[in-house]
Amino acid sequence: MRKLIISIKYFLFLFILNSLIFSNVIAETSQSKNSISYFDYHEIFLSYGINNSAKIKKISDKCMNKFGVENFTIIGKGFVSTFKSEFTEQFLTCTNFEILQKIKPKQGNNLKKSKLEEFILNNEITFDDNSGKGILTYVFNKNGYEAFKNEKKIFSGGWKWNNIGQLRVIMDDEKTTWKIAKNLQALSIKRKKYDKVLNQSTDKTSTTPYFFKYERKN
Repeated sequence: MRKLIISIKYFLFLFILNSLIFSNVIAETSQSKNSISYFDYHEIFLSYGINNSAKIKKISDKCMNKFGVENFTIIGKGFVSTFKSEFTEQFLTCTNFEILQKIKPKQGNNLKKSKLEEFILNNEITFDDNSGKGILTYVFNKNGYEAFKNEKKIFSGGWKWNNIGQLRVIMDDEKTTWKIAKNLQALSIKRKKYDKVLNQSTDKTSTTPYFFKYERKN
C-alpha cells in the first residue's frame, strides 16, 4: 500500500511538472525554504532557455530520486500545487547544478573571439567564483580589468588572447581561461587544481562553470 501511495504521488508530480508553463528564475521564488510551487519550479527552467519537457523531466527525476520520492509531499492541485519536503533546498540546489551542466560553455556553444571581445568590453560581468571573495563585478577594458565588490574596487588584473583565440585572464597571479556561453547566462573558468595538503597549485587543470549576470556599461 505504501509503495502504491508513493507511485501515485510521483505520477501526479510528473504529470503537473510536464503540463505547466513557466518564466522566471529559481533563487528568487517566494516559497518557504521547505516548499516550492510547481509553477515556480518550472520558471527555473524557462529562465535558462530549457523548455523541452523530456529534459525537464530528466533533471527533476534525477534530483527527486536523489533525496527519495517518498520524502516529498504534494499539497493542492494544478497551478497552485506545491511540493513540500525537508530536502527542498537540496532539491533546488541539485536542479541548479544540473541546469548549469546543460547551459555551460561547450564546443559549438561558446562565444568566439570577436563576439567575446565585444561582450566583455561593453558589459560588466557579475558572479561568484567560490574563491571566498564573494560576488564580484568584473569590468574589462583594452588594457586590463578591474574587480569590484559592493561598488568598491578590490583588485585589478590583465587579460589577453592566446594563439588559438582563447581569452586568458590573470586571476590571483594565475593564467586562467574564460569561456562564455552564447546564451550569456553561464561562463566557465579553466585553472590549475589546488592541492589543499601541499597548499599549492598543481600542474593539473579543471574547468568550473558558473552562472553570471551582466549589465551594459554606462
